[in-house]
Amino acid sequence: MSKSLNGQLSFEDATDLYSKYLKKEKMFFTKERLSILKAVYEMDGEHFSVDEFLFDIMKRDYKVSRATVYRCLSQLAKSGVLVEADFGHGHTHYELVGHENHEHIICKECGKVIEVDSDTILNAAKKMAVQNGFTFISHQCQIHGVCKECNQV
Repeated sequence: MSKSLNGQLSFEDATDLYSKYLKKEKMFFTKERLSILKAVYEMDGEHFSVDEFLFDIMKRDYKVSRATVYRCLSQLAKSGVLVEADFGHGHTHYELVGHENHEHIICKECGKVIEVDSDTILNAAKKMAVQNGFTFISHQCQIHGVCKECNQV
């Protein structure tokens, strides 16, 4: 599988992964599913919620239902194209697979989320997987705290 310049899964590889997942689940790769996959790649690698995604695709005149979007984003996560993250905002956020060595730091006061790279955490995750008889695929790490701005209040 190839990665794009920013470390994300290429659109072609994402299409292949999603297609294989759908075939395994005995589902069809419809034009609506392809449209949603394309729209995900147009999000420029940002974290997004279903509502943010719906707002974005409605601005661009995509014709898909809310239910289809919910199902599709879930399928894309199960297929390995997207990663689901819960930042404590009461809903799931999604991001494209890639940037395997980044963590999220989340402010418990204002909800701000920042990404940080940590080879130390990545290497520790790989080591833990191997020590426990697993083949490392990916990891997610969230650090919760209070940001500098909220600490000053």
